[in-house]
Amino acid sequence: MRFFNTLRLTPGVLVAAGAMLVLPGCAHDTVTPECTTLATARDLTGLDGCRMVLELADGSRLEPSGEIWQNFPAKDGEQVFVSYETESRVSICMVGPSVRVTCIRAAAATTN
Repeated sequence: MRFFNTLRLTPGVLVAAGAMLVLPGCAHDTVTPECTTLATARDLTGLDGCRMVLELADGSRLEPSGEIWQNFPAKDGEQVFVSYETESRVSICMVGPSVRVTCIRAAAATTN
C-alpha cells in the first residue's frame, strides 16, 4: 500500500505511460518499396549461365535475384514495374549488374 500512496500521477507520468503504449506500434510499420521502374523480362537461357533477366527502357540489363523475384512467374517479353537493390555477387551470365528485387508487379493486367 505504501507504494501506491507515494505514486503520483502527474501529467508528465501520464504522457510517458501513453507514449509507451502507442510508440511500440510504430516500430512494426514497414515501408513498402515503390515499384516504379519499368522493365521487360527477357529469357536469356540460351546464353551460358543466364536465365530470365530484366531489361530497362535504356536497354541495360539487370540480373535479378531474391525471394520476390523467384516467386514471380515472369514470362519472356512481359513488362513489369520493379524496385531493386544492387548486390555484390558473382555472375556467370555477366549481362548486367546483379540486383535483389524488392518489389515487382505486372505493368498491365492480362485478360483471357
